[in-house]
Amino acid sequence: RGAYFADDPRKSNGYAPPDANTNRRVIFYNKVILGVESEQQNTNNTLSAAPPNHHSVHAIG
Repeated sequence: RGAYFADDPRKSNGYAPPDANTNRRVIFYNKVILGVESEQQNTNNTLSAAPPNHHSVHAIG
């Protein structure tokens, strides 16, 4: 659970399913303030929240 953002809109577009009737996709363009981010180089499925002393998790790659 949570909100997920990408640096490249093409990545987000891949997660947005097209509407069955119009074949259009909807994505939002946002400016995201991450605060103190925890950069994760590898997949970490154990995280359920940002680590202590961090506001967000930034997955690299």
